[in-house]
Amino acid sequence: LQSIEIPNGITVIAAKAFDGAGLKIVTFEEGSVLTQIGDYAFGECAISQIVIPASVQTIGGYAFLQNPLTSVTFAENSVLQTVGAGARRGRPDEGRRIDGAGCP
Repeated sequence: LQSIEIPNGITVIAAKAFDGAGLKIVTFEEGSVLTQIGDYAFGECAISQIVIPASVQTIGGYAFLQNPLTSVTFAENSVLQTVGAGARRGRPDEGRRIDGAGCP
């Protein structure tokens, strides 16, 4: 599994849901009502960029652990309230800058 589109009826991505799955591309169906991305949800994947839906309120700890993220974008009118510890913690050999983040 290299890519996935999360359907618009999903409200929670559970802890470790895709941990170690090797995903490279994660997209969210238009009209997403996702409110929570759980701890380690996408840990140990290969995601380099992602757009977080406006409806997401919580990103759990280490949600994107060990991903080569270079771009994280929060959709316009984001209601994000909480980002857990190490949510974006990356690989030791990569830069720590995230471009295009429009975090409220």
